[in-house]
Amino acid sequence: MVASLFLYRRYFLNYFPRFGLINALLILCLPLSNSYAAEDLLDVYVLSLESDPEIRQIQIDYDISLETKKQSFSKFLPSINVTANTTDNFQKRSYDVSIFDGSENYNSRGYSLTLKQPLFRYENNVSLKQANDRINQTDAEFLFAGQVLIIRVAERYFDLLAAHDNLRFVEKEKQTVERQLAQANSRLTAGLVAITDVYEARARLDTTIAQEVEAHNQISNSLESLRELTDAYHEQLRPLASSLPLNKPELSDADEWEALALKNNLQIVSLRHNNQLLLREIERQKTGRYPTLDLVATYSRSISGGGNFGRSDTENRAVGLQLNLPVYLGGATSSRIREARQKYNKNLEKMKVTMRAVRGQTRKAYLGVLASIARVQSLNQSVISNTQALKAIESGYKAGMRTTADVLQATRELYRAQRDYERARYDYVLNGLRLKQSAGSLSLSDLRQTNSWLM
Repeated sequence: MVASLFLYRRYFLNYFPRFGLINALLILCLPLSNSYAAEDLLDVYVLSLESDPEIRQIQIDYDISLETKKQSFSKFLPSINVTANTTDNFQKRSYDVSIFDGSENYNSRGYSLTLKQPLFRYENNVSLKQANDRINQTDAEFLFAGQVLIIRVAERYFDLLAAHDNLRFVEKEKQTVERQLAQANSRLTAGLVAITDVYEARARLDTTIAQEVEAHNQISNSLESLRELTDAYHEQLRPLASSLPLNKPELSDADEWEALALKNNLQIVSLRHNNQLLLREIERQKTGRYPTLDLVATYSRSISGGGNFGRSDTENRAVGLQLNLPVYLGGATSSRIREARQKYNKNLEKMKVTMRAVRGQTRKAYLGVLASIARVQSLNQSVISNTQALKAIESGYKAGMRTTADVLQATRELYRAQRDYERARYDYVLNGLRLKQSAGSLSLSDLRQTNSWLM
């Protein structure tokens, strides 16, 4: 629990520069006191930060790396060992001169104290540097996991909003079709339309009912997807405000974003730290050929209650240097060096794959932001145009110049345009977050900004 709070503190103080630890903890507690109100992105993110198993695994990895450093540092400190023994002895003696024959029971006991202080063990120096590399790597992995969690929360949050939008528009279309069916029946009774209009309205109503069932199922699936992150259901979410600022990316060129991503993307940063760690591993394996020098001090005492020479009490003190020079270990050291080099080469290839993927993700996200802006603007105009077209067709229908099928089709096109417009706005927000994640700059301040766009 202490380690988790420490990591929460690091994360919140890094990305909430104006917030202290107390305010950060208040934010963590916010969902508990506001559970009956509509939740927003920040509420859901804090819950997922507390309960998501993937990010908790990274927290544990970070704790492990801290303990590894402590273990590496301990190798520079002296080691002290104490041993003790006690033995019951039975001795039977037989000599040529029988006067010395006999048997005897006696106890012998003793203890020893050994202190060893490493003076030169180059492997320990390398291991300590590796421990720092591992901490840096897990730190980058932790921050990347936080970014990934932001994306996952945002994606599932807006997917759930999109599912609710879809149901809302399907229900509106269903209501319109039901009214149109009632009108068709009335006009059929009055002899103003053919039975075909009624059949068309009935067929469209059946289709809309099926779409309504599917829309309910989509909401259930989206709820379950979000629950996987927070271990809670979120029935009420704050929707995106009607006015959304459509800002182009800060850098106006895809190449600039790509260069920034290759430098700061946290996946690449983590692999760089791992490269450094594996390089040091090669160096550490080479130390298997180096000599070691230790200062060794011992104190021992041995007491015997009998034996051939009677009772004895021996005390010994010794201080000296112990040099160890490995000469031949069956080729194991050379094999370990080759193994370490291959692991380093493997990581280099992994980095190449990751860098290519990051390039593609960055360009895709950059172009996605631009395309989303154009799509939102275009669909906004499409909603206006379809609204005007529906009004004109409804007027023509009342005048007997349009059929029921024309009205139903115009209604469907309007609701489809409205649904696509909302989805395009969500995609704009998500592409912006993905672009910053690729560039390594995504933080909770971006989530707060996105949260401010909610109603």
